[in-house]
Amino acid sequence: MGVIINYPDGTRRYASIGFSPINISKIEDGPSTANNYTQNWTVTSTVSIWSCATKDEVFEHPNCVLTTMEVSADSNVYPGSPSELIYNQLKKTLYSYEDDN
Repeated sequence: MGVIINYPDGTRRYASIGFSPINISKIEDGPSTANNYTQNWTVTSTVSIWSCATKDEVFEHPNCVLTTMEVSADSNVYPGSPSELIYNQLKKTLYSYEDDN
């Protein structure tokens, strides 16, 4: 799973979590009594942005990492699909993209 980033100049880059760990942290807000607290979850991971345009090119040239970035997303329920949260948060920052499932 990944995202193909489309830049305004026509350049395309592949972005993926790859083998980066996905961290899920619980944050408790408010009074810490058993009956009265709010749980929020933060999901973080490192996304690699490759100088290649597709997943197949990345497999052919595994050393073509252009840069990495830390992406985090919050949820008020335990994240059932943490990678989906990360990709959705990343997509909010992009000019244009295509899903690569």
